[in-house]
Amino acid sequence: VVVAGIDATPDGLAAMKAGELDVTVYQNATKQGEVAVQTAIALAKGEKPEHNIWVPFEPVTPENLSQYE
Repeated sequence: VVVAGIDATPDGLAAMKAGELDVTVYQNATKQGEVAVQTAIALAKGEKPEHNIWVPFEPVTPENLSQYE
């Protein structure tokens, strides 16, 4: 059984470090904000942005956990 979470919260990361959580995903709010501002600027210039703009989740596993602590 794979135990998974979402948001890579501090509690989730601690659970992963303790071996109680196998995977979580990080929603990069900073990147989401950057893309929102870039899109707003493009709209203000009269440009038509893509219909769907994706900021992918970043998988967090025990192997890359240290990058998210």
